[in-house]
Amino acid sequence: MMGMGYKKKILISLATLVAVFLTFFFLCYFNEDLCSQNTHETLALYMLAFSFSAAFSLSILYFLHEEVFRSWFRFAKWYISLATIAVILSNGSHGGWGIGNIFAPEFVIMWSAGLFFVISLVFIMIKSWKLRKASGA
Repeated sequence: MMGMGYKKKILISLATLVAVFLTFFFLCYFNEDLCSQNTHETLALYMLAFSFSAAFSLSILYFLHEEVFRSWFRFAKWYISLATIAVILSNGSHGGWGIGNIFAPEFVIMWSAGLFFVISLVFIMIKSWKLRKASGA
């Protein structure tokens, strides 16, 4: 992927995220045992929520400058890594190895994915505005 243009990377990433979203959605929809609360519900919810948020952000980034994409990508790598750690450390009714029974993993997933979505939109708008202002357009 090194020599690929950023728009091609975005399209490949979008296709991958859509495939992940549809795979988990249909697996969980048609096989409730696979995504029941005692099995892989947390993983499925995590994949569905973050693939939707990232796909929407990437759809917007496709129409913007490469510098906006690169900046957002650096942010996304850090955010998703920290969100993953937060989900792992969250302690819910069906397990976890966090401190206390503060947040269920599903709660942490929905909040972190929603926050990722909002922060991504704000980040993209601010970075695009700064680039436009710097170029004098």
